[in-house]
Amino acid sequence: MRSIATKSALVAGAIALSVTAFAQFTASASADSLATEAAARIQNGESTDVIVKAALAAGVSAEALTTVLLSQGVNASEVMTSVVQNSGGSETVAEAVVKAAVAAGVPLASAQSAAIAGGADPTKITTATASSGQQGGNSGNTGNTGNTGNQAGGNVGNTNSAGNSSFGGSQGATISGGGGGGVSRS
Repeated sequence: MRSIATKSALVAGAIALSVTAFAQFTASASADSLATEAAARIQNGESTDVIVKAALAAGVSAEALTTVLLSQGVNASEVMTSVVQNSGGSETVAEAVVKAAVAAGVPLASAQSAAIAGGADPTKITTATASSGQQGGNSGNTGNTGNTGNQAGGNVGNTNSAGNSSFGGSQGATISGGGGGGVSRS
């Protein structure tokens, strides 16, 4: 009796694995299909690095992959470092990954640091992405107070703004002078 139950469990497990194995990343997949595949792999316990390697090997663009993994809640630094690293540190890929991450709400400085950790040239990636998404605020990085150094187009003179500093937000602070002006706590 016990061996029949064991065999049944093994067969059921093999069927479940074979169904999962049919779902693959493809270069022509829609964003929804990529998200579904990424979610399934995350749920199955695959590491970010394994998922990134499989997707890139299938021809999924680094930018699309970054966007999908970030939308699945995977750590931004982990995603970006892995994508850039598994793309051979390509500056073109690194730039696309940084821009995709910033568009998804990752602070520019964090995105640049992760790309550099993945092998991107620090000078090239910083120069190439210097204006990526920082015009008009970085609302995903709020809660830190007292940061100055707003970038172009920042929240100069606004009270309780999200801030634009690549070093953190300035929620609850009054910022004046744009890029080096005074900061006072409210």
